[in-house]
Amino acid sequence: MARLIEDDPVQFIVELFETTKRWRQPYEDRWKKFYKLYRSYRDESKYPFKSNIFVPYIFSIVESVVPKMLGTIFNTRPIVSAQPRKGASIDLAKVMERLLEYQLDEEQLEFFVKILEFFKECSIYGTSFLKVVPRFNDDELVSFNYIDVEPIDLFNIFPDYRAKSVRRMKHIIQLSYRDYDDLETSGKQGFYKNVKDCVHFVESMATVDQYKRERLTDIGILDEYGYDAKRKIVEVLEYWDKDKIYTIGARKVVLKEEDNPFGGLLPFIMARYIPVQHELYGIGIPEVSEVLQEELNTVRNQRMDNVNLIINRMFIANKYADINFDQLVSYPGNVILTNDVNAIQPLDTRDITKSAYMEEEIIKRDIDNAVGEYEYSRGALPPRKETATGIVRLQQAANVRFDTVVKMLEFTVIRHIAKMFLWLDYQFLPKDELKKILGEEDYTKLNAEAFYGQDIETMLKQYNFQPMGSSTTAIKEVRIQQIMQAYKLFNMDPMIDQLELRKMVIDVLDLKNESRLLKPLPPPQLMPPGAGGEQPGAAGQPKGGTAGTGPQPPQPPAPPQPGTKALTPVQQMAEMARIAGGGLIKSGQPGVIEERQFGGDVEAGKSYLIGEQGPEVFVPSTEGYILPQVIPNEQVDRSQWPLRQDGTPKGFGWLGVLPNAFGGVSSELTAGVSFDGKEYLIPTMVPTLDAEELNYILTTPSNPEMFKTPMGKKVLDKAIEHAQKRLQMGLSPFKD
Repeated sequence: MARLIEDDPVQFIVELFETTKRWRQPYEDRWKKFYKLYRSYRDESKYPFKSNIFVPYIFSIVESVVPKMLGTIFNTRPIVSAQPRKGASIDLAKVMERLLEYQLDEEQLEFFVKILEFFKECSIYGTSFLKVVPRFNDDELVSFNYIDVEPIDLFNIFPDYRAKSVRRMKHIIQLSYRDYDDLETSGKQGFYKNVKDCVHFVESMATVDQYKRERLTDIGILDEYGYDAKRKIVEVLEYWDKDKIYTIGARKVVLKEEDNPFGGLLPFIMARYIPVQHELYGIGIPEVSEVLQEELNTVRNQRMDNVNLIINRMFIANKYADINFDQLVSYPGNVILTNDVNAIQPLDTRDITKSAYMEEEIIKRDIDNAVGEYEYSRGALPPRKETATGIVRLQQAANVRFDTVVKMLEFTVIRHIAKMFLWLDYQFLPKDELKKILGEEDYTKLNAEAFYGQDIETMLKQYNFQPMGSSTTAIKEVRIQQIMQAYKLFNMDPMIDQLELRKMVIDVLDLKNESRLLKPLPPPQLMPPGAGGEQPGAAGQPKGGTAGTGPQPPQPPAPPQPGTKALTPVQQMAEMARIAGGGLIKSGQPGVIEERQFGGDVEAGKSYLIGEQGPEVFVPSTEGYILPQVIPNEQVDRSQWPLRQDGTPKGFGWLGVLPNAFGGVSSELTAGVSFDGKEYLIPTMVPTLDAEELNYILTTPSNPEMFKTPMGKKVLDKAIEHAQKRLQMGLSPFKD
């Protein structure tokens, strides 16, 4: 091996490539197995069972995790926020933030699709690489077009295996394959040299890209390489180190040699799904569940074989009897001819399907525990009844490890992409193009010229680039609660931009018609000197206005007029939703937010107002029901309650003390009824009510008319049935 790259670049790079390839071979063998597990591929010739089913459990987990990653990263705008550190310019932060937002939305970039591919490779193999490079117009390679991100096949990138991160790597080699005609065109444009020296080393498409061919042929898929043997392909090795870039063609020819334009940085980003200390490559989902997936397949196929044996029975036959063995097949209407009926006996097979089902569920739970992706986070129903808060807490607990993965992506991927984009903008983006992106007015207003006025390395250190989506939870209902808590905390705070706060609320609730709901802030009114009028002062502060020199802090809402009642927080949110195109109701009309703080059925994907200590918005991932929160008995003062109609004190009831829609509580809701020739006083809040019926009681004014509606009649019928059973046993219809 050449001791220095300057001595013989081709020999140095090719030998370094071969050395890295030999070191990496055990990883490549494992990656091929993980690819088969993701593709749910099984070699039938090596499987002992008659059934040959591959349960795509690893595939389902990968395809659940990746969308959640993307949803978390992309669920907020801007995708990346530039936050100035102490002493840095706020205006310049806005310039960089808007520039990043524009470029990440660039149609040619296809950022979402490429990040999806990048994240998916990371979750399958445990590691993935991304390359950030500037793209130039085809006709003139010096004319900047846009910044591109290029997911690189893990099999085609050969990093410095002595390092554990890209920042510490001394070199990276990227393997690719190029059409000879394309190389020749680039050579004529001056981008490559010595291209004609590669003509004697071209290969056909049937022999190149060994890694992809092996992956596809291993799972029995025909690939495109065998279809056009006439195409001339050249293997290209692109070598990057801190100082130089070398492009080697066919392992024989130096096609290009240039200085590293990134100031000593390597334009690659590496992500690891589960990092392993002191190791370069991470662990992916198939690796941690490989053995369990095989066990799951075995149990499923054993069960299927057992079912087949029960349905298609086997026989014990006397080999000397006159039997046509071709007829010994179990199917409806079959007749087996024999002179001796005792010569054939069915072979009974024990049914093990029940235990096999239990074993399969255990294996699936083991896989979920191993990868940290639980059924609650994928929308599965809990095994027992849960309140809305309980479901949210289960989903939060299920996403603990996923949140860690997202944070890793935040620190190792998204932030680095933002910095590399800005670094390339500084080097290649013309000032006129930046002016078009921002608009001439904002370009001047924000002093965008300053973006080019200082060293880029120094400038990037003055700002923190925070991915906005990854700082929020992946659970929509939890995120809604976070925003609503912030709204309650900062509403009418003079230090908070109230318009932006309300936009956040509207955005998180997925309310449309924002323009109808929000009206522009009025321009500040300047008061002339000496024109201060009397204003109500806060407690302990003097009254009276001051000569205005600018807009005054917003005042709290005026108290209700005499004869009117102040809106509750729930009613305030209802009014917001009504103006935005929806409203709070108790029926299933589309486009509205329904109340469920007193319980009731819920549908997947719809927004509901709940709340044990104030309004919260809940968006269930599956259909179910909300149970109202029971007030603990020790917190209830029954001495203030009215007596029952018969003069006895009311009790805590069968369902406990529940808050109702009218600011009070309900525990029994008694009714006078007649049956069996007698009159009785019975409770209507009984254990046999379903969530919808209980919600009717808690949200309907208490009067005799409430039991004349169809729902009221159902409630009363259940209450009477419950009371009759109690009375037949000699017990009171009331619990206490």
